[in-house]
Amino acid sequence: MSESKFGTLDKSHISRNKICVRFVNRCPVSVSVSWINFSGEEVEYGQLEPEERYNVATYGTHPWVFRALSSQQLMGVQFHGKRCPQFEAYRFVSEKQQLGYLSGEQVGQVLAGRCVVSVAIVTPCYTLHTLRQRSLLSIATLLSGEECGSDSDSDCVQDRVARLGLPATLQHRLMVMLRK
Repeated sequence: MSESKFGTLDKSHISRNKICVRFVNRCPVSVSVSWINFSGEEVEYGQLEPEERYNVATYGTHPWVFRALSSQQLMGVQFHGKRCPQFEAYRFVSEKQQLGYLSGEQVGQVLAGRCVVSVAIVTPCYTLHTLRQRSLLSIATLLSGEECGSDSDSDCVQDRVARLGLPATLQHRLMVMLRK
């Protein structure tokens, strides 16, 4: 996916292939959907609430960006194992083919506009849990998988949580997690 092959992402470039794309807002906030024109300016095409979709026919070398409506923060697009601040169909489809998610025939259908490419709009960084959150989640998972004997489930779980020797605030949070 070199720039010499596709061009830069700072503006649109001439392209032969019209590609059908479905942008899906996977962000917890409303976003604007903007095409970057041939002069490098953002042109808003629409706005999406969380989980809404927007279908558009675009060209292979036309970049798109997505911004949170409230803050104008640049959102991202989910690629394989990474999040990118722009979407461009050629790069996206090329990666899918290289990873074996699309066959040569499927790529041909995409490039001919006979198949829709679904693209997830995501927050620009992955959610990081604190060590406390990760630890409590792991403990809750282990405790919820254990069988209790003749005791009532609630008493049994409460007894097991108490035997862990955690501070009272963590015991309380763990019990809340286990009730869900």
